[in-house]
Amino acid sequence: MAFYSYGGGRYILGLGPDVIVKPDGTLSGVHAGSIVTGFEYQPNPGLLFFGYYGGGYFQRNTGYSLDTSGNRIWVGFGGPATTTIQLNANRAVQEPTFGITRTFWKSPKYGALMWVNQYSYVTRAPWIVPSGSGKNAHLSVVYTDLRYVLP
Repeated sequence: MAFYSYGGGRYILGLGPDVIVKPDGTLSGVHAGSIVTGFEYQPNPGLLFFGYYGGGYFQRNTGYSLDTSGNRIWVGFGGPATTTIQLNANRAVQEPTFGITRTFWKSPKYGALMWVNQYSYVTRAPWIVPSGSGKNAHLSVVYTDLRYVLP
């Protein structure tokens, strides 16, 4: 499934903005896009293999005004400013994940007992990277769950 919008960043897990306010007070939408794809394979009723990929991109959208000294004051998303807000501007976020679900016991009357194991690798690329910092942030996540599913 793919999604592309002009002003819909909130629909991509809330990781990007919808609009910015330009110095003249007008609103300007931020272009954003995402994709989610995956597979599931069940070789027998008690075993399920799965893998998914999700990624999002948020386009830079900036403007500037001049202060009383004639210096530029940048506003928007992904601009050259070094404020904390600009340092948190996501350019791209990606996450591949895969796992195995083992169903130990299943009954239409009493439910099911399952064990879910999952691994995810998340990477984030911001628009602004302070000097001396890494270009991207990376995170590995391991998830395990013993689950009882109600009938």
